[in-house]
Amino acid sequence: MAGGRARNFGYRVMKEKITYLLDSPFKRLLAGTGDWFGYNFFRPRQNNLISKDSIHKILLIRLDHIGDLLMTTPALRALRIAYPKAEIHLLVKEATAEVLELNPNINRIITFNAPWTIAKGKKATRGDIIRLISRLRKEKYDSVIDFRADPREALLSLFTGAPYRLGYGARGGGFCFTHPGEYNPQDHEIHRAINLLSPLKITPESDKMDLNFSSEDHEMAETILLKAGVKPESKLAGIHPGAASPFKRWTYEGFAGLGDLLIENGYQVLLLGAPGDKNLLASITKQMQKTPTVICDINLKILGAVIERLDFLVCNDSAPSHIAQAVGTRAVVLYGPTHNEVTGPLDLEKHTVARNSIPCAPCWLPGTKFECRHDLRCWKGLKAEMVIKFILPL
Repeated sequence: MAGGRARNFGYRVMKEKITYLLDSPFKRLLAGTGDWFGYNFFRPRQNNLISKDSIHKILLIRLDHIGDLLMTTPALRALRIAYPKAEIHLLVKEATAEVLELNPNINRIITFNAPWTIAKGKKATRGDIIRLISRLRKEKYDSVIDFRADPREALLSLFTGAPYRLGYGARGGGFCFTHPGEYNPQDHEIHRAINLLSPLKITPESDKMDLNFSSEDHEMAETILLKAGVKPESKLAGIHPGAASPFKRWTYEGFAGLGDLLIENGYQVLLLGAPGDKNLLASITKQMQKTPTVICDINLKILGAVIERLDFLVCNDSAPSHIAQAVGTRAVVLYGPTHNEVTGPLDLEKHTVARNSIPCAPCWLPGTKFECRHDLRCWKGLKAEMVIKFILPL
């Protein structure tokens, strides 16, 4: 990966050298020390294959973002096909639970606002954590699969008491798993989730993501579009400028210029956003010469139904790009510092990756601190005139 800054540092634990994806010497020392004690005095690693007949109840842990959860759905679907009668539970944050509410491959969703995953809003207390562990232990899971390489979630897996625990120890906590996976920072997130299922002898049929919504969600989306003046014959272009991390966002000027160019080319432009994106959308519309249709204050499933109606969606490396891919709408995904090989579209015949190709980008991988010494040239050098060429034929 050109410009990649994934920092892999080895630390000797027992007889082997474990590689940690951590850029802080203190964190590497802490992870290595914890794993050394864990492997030597607490839980030895097991490498035996898992008997299919022994798995009846499974807990999946995915406590990060919406896009990450969607990229787990191919693995979830493969797991359900392999274990059609198993009871499958999913532990997620409250803010992301809606994404898989109607997924037929899940029996129960458990929400938990882990304080290490919440920047703002309601966070679980120490008492909440203790109560969660007690609840999970009472479930008597046969297997736990932790899709994110985080030592705190690895400990949650251990404390469930499940006899089989699958996960990644790339940031510490590897001793918590009976079947630790080999973490490659250059793997696509979809494949990383699928690869974790290998001890269960599961081979997926497809890597397509799933997003399910109801007929009511479809009807609500149609009502919103009708009120916005969208006609059945309209050419619809969606722009979603939001992203959880500011360094994943293209410039206001870029989105505004692109919106004007799309309107000039005969498209009705829907400027989409989450409830918290109102100021962002207002800043973009203020810089536009023409008038887009602004739609926000809708939930994720209705957003998915709206995106399904678009000819294409232009967005950052964020949840809407995965929603578009899941519902079958062409996604034009804008990339700056992040790696499209890790989170970007896999079907590049249908979807498009647009970036300003410069030597220092991409430069960031999940789990590492973001630093830019080049004034975000990857974003500032990406102009609307460049992006429109990725979207429309010459």
